[in-house]
Amino acid sequence: MEKKPTNLKLIPTKSMLLLLFKKNGEMGTIEATDKVFEAEGMKPTLRWKWVIRFYMMEMEINGMLVNVGYDIAPADYYGQENVVVGRYKITKLGIERIDAVVTE
Repeated sequence: MEKKPTNLKLIPTKSMLLLLFKKNGEMGTIEATDKVFEAEGMKPTLRWKWVIRFYMMEMEINGMLVNVGYDIAPADYYGQENVVVGRYKITKLGIERIDAVVTE
């Protein structure tokens, strides 16, 4: 499969997450979520905050991200207090996967 130059605003959110981790290294869930909203020009909604958080947990299970610690989200971020969120970094597999589909 040949890689094509990609309009970054049109790639799927999961691919955007991997690309952001590749560029920024280790990030917390909230930092990564906010960067997705900024990169995709999305309005930060509670629903999408939870969806993006789930995507990161899913990518950890699939070996593309590794958890390197935990933070507590501010009470107003997820609409409830004491939400534990992860800190992640991209793995070699994650880099291989994003490099296979996205050309910057």
